[in-house]
Amino acid sequence: DENRRSLRPRRQHEQRDYNMTSAADTNQREMGDGEENEDEDGRKVSVAGFTRDGRHVIAGLTNRAICLWRWHPAGEDESDIVRDTPEAKPIELLQSQHNSDVYLLQQSNTGDFIATGSRDGIVCLWKRGKGGHHRRLVPLDTWKCFAKFDAPPEEEDLTRSRRRKGPPPRVDQIAWNADDSVVLASVQNFHVLVYSVHDDKVVRDLSGVHEEPIHIVLGHPIEPEIAVTASYSGDVAVWNIKTGEALKVFYSVDTRPDGRKWPDSIAYVDGYISHDGQSVALTDAAGQLHVIGIGEPDSLSSRAPYDQFM
Repeated sequence: DENRRSLRPRRQHEQRDYNMTSAADTNQREMGDGEENEDEDGRKVSVAGFTRDGRHVIAGLTNRAICLWRWHPAGEDESDIVRDTPEAKPIELLQSQHNSDVYLLQQSNTGDFIATGSRDGIVCLWKRGKGGHHRRLVPLDTWKCFAKFDAPPEEEDLTRSRRRKGPPPRVDQIAWNADDSVVLASVQNFHVLVYSVHDDKVVRDLSGVHEEPIHIVLGHPIEPEIAVTASYSGDVAVWNIKTGEALKVFYSVDTRPDGRKWPDSIAYVDGYISHDGQSVALTDAAGQLHVIGIGEPDSLSSRAPYDQFM
């Protein structure tokens, strides 16, 4: 049991750069381990994936840019699509909205919006529209930044900034809710901001549960008012994002099979919510898989029986 104490993963945005490759057509987090990819111009790719319709490849770069490539299928047969490749040069280059490298990308459920996050503490929202034609006379979808927000500094940070300006609070994860009406963003001060697309402002601040970085933020796939977060402090919270209430909190110290508690919490590092929204699968820093049953949105059940995979 002593070997399980103080298990903490390396914090992905503090001690090194991570190669975060993910599909932008899913609502799961982008985390990964490895070296970043570098193109011939010296720009590095921090995150990349397909758009929801599968017709574009989108990537965030360390030079603050966002590149979009069009994927040209070879034919109608799906087997042909797999063998084809995107064009060498991007059809769009989105610039100047972030002040640091772009390492978070999340496309909305409808595919009409993209949220990007950066080390500068800013979340940008991009909207797709029609804008001319590609050189092959293919209609081109242009992406324009229509909104952005950041984490307001806490009182302690304001006091410190009067003496010396410090770095902005880092964005650790972003996610859309089920109907794309809000974007959730976890920030460096262990808060989760709820930004309303319609109202163009942060409407809720989910806090008081997590005490370490939050790299798992999941919108419920069916219920727009429900979200799940998990952190390095070993706790999982199910939130009503409309009211800001934590409906249920699960703790990793309670997952010991013999009914006793672990001597210390175990950091959660990865997670995914099921398509029906009734269970959440999480992995921790000890290499275990936790399956938590959250049930229907209006009748949250207790956790599922504990299991582990080493």
